[in-house]
Amino acid sequence: MPEEQSVRARDGAADPHGCGNPLRSGIPFLTLHLNPIAIVFPVIHKSTGLFAKTQLFHQLALSPTSLYCYIPDKTKVASAMQIADLNQQPEYAPQTAQLLHAEWSHLPAWSHQPTILERLKQRNQTASAEFTLVATADGETVIATCSVIRYELDDIAAREYWIGEVVTDKKFRGQGVAKALIQRAIARARQQQIGELWLYTPDQQAYYQRSGWQAVEQRHIAGEDVTVMVLNLAQ
Repeated sequence: MPEEQSVRARDGAADPHGCGNPLRSGIPFLTLHLNPIAIVFPVIHKSTGLFAKTQLFHQLALSPTSLYCYIPDKTKVASAMQIADLNQQPEYAPQTAQLLHAEWSHLPAWSHQPTILERLKQRNQTASAEFTLVATADGETVIATCSVIRYELDDIAAREYWIGEVVTDKKFRGQGVAKALIQRAIARARQQQIGELWLYTPDQQAYYQRSGWQAVEQRHIAGEDVTVMVLNLAQ
């Protein structure tokens, strides 16, 4: 975005979390009856495996004859999530800077947390067309952020506004939080009569193409090969 100076636009897969004993927890689960002599354990890959991708199973517990598959209620985070504008709620800025620093501290643009905080403050001044959105799960803790940034890459004057600094806390990934933020940012950009948005991403090209973004060119930025993409907001 998201996910990079680098406008980094990523929303990676979340790790599974255990939910306790299904027989005592009251959490809905499926019981798959298996041959007790030939039980096959699937490999669950963090980012590409079916279980991790769908976020369907939080924990696997075997009995001699059954496989219990916990099914978390994915609507809980989405329904409780609140989206705030740093312009109107600047108290979230320090947490947002911390989240960005924790994700990309190995890259120059995010290596110094006070610099990130100052950048967020400048971006979200009242008269600025730039803005930063944050998501909270409880009204207090920032779990994700997304910005519209003027000239994230500044070598081509026509490419003015960029979706960038998109990141979700690892504990909340795979639940559509970043998608909700990006959709809100696009809607607001349209309200501000911004004609097109740009981004660059090293690994989320397919996701953005499914959402209507078009790949324009390949570049090497901050040590990564990335794809520059554009979304026409006039359509």
